Amino acid sequence: MKDLRDSKDSRDSRDLSNYRRIIAIALKDLRSMLKERTFVSVILLLVFVASFASVLTFGLLVLYNPTYLNILFENELKVGVAGDAPVLQSFFDGKHYFSIEDALYDFYSGKIDVVLWLPKENLTSGANYVKVFLPRDEVKSVQASIVIKKKLLEYQDCLRKVRKMPVGGDLRIYTADYERLEIPEGVSMVFKFIYVVLIPLMMITTAVIASGLFIDLITEERETGTIDLLVAACKKEEIISGKILASILLPVILTPIWLLLLIMNGVEIHNFFAVLSISYSFSFFMISISALIVTFFKDRERSQLVFSLVTVGLMPILFIHPFMPSPLVTRLSAGSEFGAELTPLYFIISLILLYSSKKVVKI
Repeated sequence: MKDLRDSKDSRDSRDLSNYRRIIAIALKDLRSMLKERTFVSVILLLVFVASFASVLTFGLLVLYNPTYLNILFENELKVGVAGDAPVLQSFFDGKHYFSIEDALYDFYSGKIDVVLWLPKENLTSGANYVKVFLPRDEVKSVQASIVIKKKLLEYQDCLRKVRKMPVGGDLRIYTADYERLEIPEGVSMVFKFIYVVLIPLMMITTAVIASGLFIDLITEERETGTIDLLVAACKKEEIISGKILASILLPVILTPIWLLLLIMNGVEIHNFFAVLSISYSFSFFMISISALIVTFFKDRERSQLVFSLVTVGLMPILFIHPFMPSPLVTRLSAGSEFGAELTPLYFIISLILLYSSKKVVKI
């Protein structure tokens, strides 16, 4: 019994020593990473974007269309109403036109922002079809449509009161061919930029940084010749495990940081842990890809080049299906539960791939 206990204690001691060596290698690699200006610059840029997400979003919108400032702060929307519609005209402090041609001339000349056309207003019976001409500029069009829709709802209630009908109800929107249009509520440029572009981009950037780090850690040991010294002190499995651990620690630490910074900027991150899980899974998946690439191409230049080409090729694929990582992280962060059941599956598969890559990598 004593011999068995001694054997078990010896085995536990060896395992503890192995873990300590793996952690020591990982910490050494992380310290060396901090000396690489490229990695540090990209990480700082990622943190900066998350820290000033709201300011950057507003700045991009203003850069996209400077007149956005006027609409946002001064509400100087210039509306022209064409036709014989005195009640409709009373809801807008704009110019009145008797002909649609004159209104459209000013519209295309930039003198007015929106044209509403109602040839003949029916107060007591019949339908009033109001045609709306919005600017081509997407940001300005979105902002103008919000104002116009609110006013048209008020106009609809006014007509219903005149006709002794109950007020309220939905505003029905039709095309020029009188086909019903379903307009989603609450969709704006800011929402699309943050949830459809910014959050998936930060997830992808974090994964690419971690994967590039792994390639550099492996190739640097080969090119500088320090791999022989490491092999003399540690097993090859411990060296590979240490470098994988260093690559994993980067997204594990960085992802919650940029998520929390986004929250501090007023961005609502729903399903926080699900979003975190998907981000981790994608980082582990990309590290597995980089492990395969560095095994086949050995040197740093070719490995990084091939990894860059693979990443560029993967970008469109990440958005082609609702269950791909990018659309999934968009929906989950925006508050949808659709696809949330896939997060454990993604995480398990990524861990399996990561463990498999550990067996494949040669140094």
